[in-house]
This record gives sequence, structure tokens and C-alpha cells, in this order.
Amino acid sequence: MFGFDLPIWLVAFGLKAKGVFNSIVTFCSKPPGSWIAAALGVFLALWLYGNHQFNKGAAHQRQVYADQEASRKPKQAKINERIVTKYVYIEGQTKWKTKYITERVAEYVTPKDDAACPINRGFVRLHDAAAQNTIPGSPSVSDGEPSGVTLSTVAETVASNYGTANLCPIRLKAWQEWYRDQKALFEK
Repeated sequence: MFGFDLPIWLVAFGLKAKGVFNSIVTFCSKPPGSWIAAALGVFLALWLYGNHQFNKGAAHQRQVYADQEASRKPKQAKINERIVTKYVYIEGQTKWKTKYITERVAEYVTPKDDAACPINRGFVRLHDAAAQNTIPGSPSVSDGEPSGVTLSTVAETVASNYGTANLCPIRLKAWQEWYRDQKALFEK
């Protein structure tokens, strides 16, 4: 009949489903089954309509967000450009000043000053511990001995460290200004 043999359980299932379908049709043809069927039909129609309206509203909202984002992009780019231009200049000025100072150390700390003020090992250990954010070990007898580090090297190192430290608030202010402006744009 079908060109292949159906498993017996599938035939039995088909006959059972036909019987169930006939029972439902019979039940729905007279009250109270017809009332229940009508109520289920109205409920299904309302649910489908509500689902359609929800999807339509969600699609509209996604489009509104996409339009807002598209209109915001050029303004965000202008904020980025303004902040970068402003703070790259300030950062460049700070780096230039640091370089200028470190290049002039020899004018302010002469070889005579280096010879007159030897830097001991204890100073070097404390400085290095502070730079690495660690606790130095206990003082030792050798801390009083000359370290071989000159006063001019200390001046260069300190000037360079201060230059790096001076960049931190500049970068923080740039980020805060960028964040504040981007937040204000987003909240419009």
C-alpha cells in the first residue's frame, strides 16, 4: 500500500489518534464543550494578537535604540577627538618638561657635587624598596658604605619618577572628562 511496511505500533498510534480526534470533535459539538472550545479559541486569538503586538513593539524599540546609537556615534567621536587632542598636548608638555629637567641635571648637580655627596647603600635600598612598593630588609652594617650611585644619577632618577607620577593625574583627569561627557551624551 505505502511501498514499505509500517511498524504495527505506528498503525495502532494512528488509529488511536483518530479516535481521540473524533472524541474531541464530538465533545466540542455540544455544550459545555462548545463553550470551552469557544473560550479556548478566544484565548488563543488574544494570545496570538498580544504576542504579535509585543514583537512589533520590541522591533520598534530595537530600531529606536539603533537610531539613537547611530546619531550618537559622531558625537562620541567628537568627544574622543577633543579629549585626546587636549590631553595629548598636556601629556606631551609634561614629558617635554621631564626630559628637559633630566637633561639639565649635570648643570645643577656637578661632578664636584657627586664627589662631595656619596650615596650610601642604605639610601639606595630604601629608594628601590619604595619604587617597587616593598618593605626593605633590616638595616645592615654595609648600608653606610658608598653604593657607587652618584648624586646626579639620583637626581635623574627622581626627576624621571616625578615626571611619570605627574602623568597619572593628567590621564585621570582625561578619563574623568571623557567619562562625564560620554555619560551626559548617553543620558540625553
